[in-house]
This record gives sequence, structure tokens and C-alpha cells, in this order.
Amino acid sequence: MKNLFFTALFLATACTSEYTMDPGAPDVGTDASADAGSADAGASSPDATPATLRGCVFTEPACSGENICIENECVPAWNRDYRIWVYRAEVPTHNPDGFDWDATGGAPDLYVSVKINDTWIGQTDTVMNQFSADFDVSYVSIITAPDALVLFYVADNDGIPGDSGGYEHAFSCDWNLSADVVDDGDLICSGALGTLRAKIEPL
Repeated sequence: MKNLFFTALFLATACTSEYTMDPGAPDVGTDASADAGSADAGASSPDATPATLRGCVFTEPACSGENICIENECVPAWNRDYRIWVYRAEVPTHNPDGFDWDATGGAPDLYVSVKINDTWIGQTDTVMNQFSADFDVSYVSIITAPDALVLFYVADNDGIPGDSGGYEHAFSCDWNLSADVVDDGDLICSGALGTLRAKIEPL
């Protein structure tokens, strides 16, 4: 499988996403959230930017060094819980190899898995037969140090009844977290293989 690269659209930084199959990705049938985080379907999806949501009034820069703004105070960015939202994934009408997503044609059955460093913290439900899928689900995990790698693995669940079996990798997006990245909050990457929209916010 070829290595391709995504360009992430990000306000203060950029991410590089490798189009490579990750052999460590969890199977759809496993509880990917059991290791380090848990899905929180009852949480309220933030309607405002993270800074406004947390009661911060931005001056540029809002905070410096390894600090972030919460309730108009600059506080340490690390050794705290973060909520990671998965909002939406979109893919083109053909898979990365140029073929139909399913053997009989039709749209993929999309899901997203989320990984921090070496630990899978969550996996969305599968949205069936859609080229774009809305999830609006979040997972909470502690992040202890800068440069933690957060990865979103987007795939077609072909293990459901009626499909050919297996899980087809669509694309991945990843970010090395910094205080600037988490203070901004938006995690968006887009390219020829698809688009992912997510968000991170400190708790």
C-alpha cells in the first residue's frame, strides 16, 4: 500500500497524516475505549471555540510556554484530562486504490478509532452506507507531557453482515500535541483521501 500524505488545515500548526495501514488498529468488535478513556455520549458538544467555551478572553498570545488558558488563567497544559471529540469523517466515492468500497458497490460503513501514543482510547460506532459520517462522540484521557501523538484512524467496516469481511483503511490523521494545539482546539485535516473534523479541549 502506498504511502501518501495529507495536509492538515490547522490555525496554528499542521499535521502530517500517513496513508498506511496500522496493524495495531483495533478490530471493530473490541472495546477500544477500555485502555485509557471512555466514550461520553452525554457530554455537550462545544458550540463555541474552546477559548470562549472555557471563559478565556484572548490576547495574542493568550498564554506562553507549556501553558493554556482556562477561565482566564494560564495553567499548565499537561498532567490533566482532555476531552477529544470526533465530529465527522468524509471519504470519496472510491477507496484509495480506486475501486468501490464494497464488492457489490455502494458507500462504505465508516468508523473512527482514536489513539494517544501507544494506547487506543476510543472507537466510534459504525455509520453504514455513507460517504460522510457524523459521530459527535467524545473520549476522555489524561495527557501527561507535550508532543503526545494523537491519531485518528478512519476505516470502512467490511466485517458487517452482507459485506466481504475485514476492515479497509481509508486514511489516518495525526497531531503532535503542543500547548498551542490544545489551546486552539480544532483538529481538521483534509486531502484527496478524505476529511476528518475533530476537537480537543482540556478539562
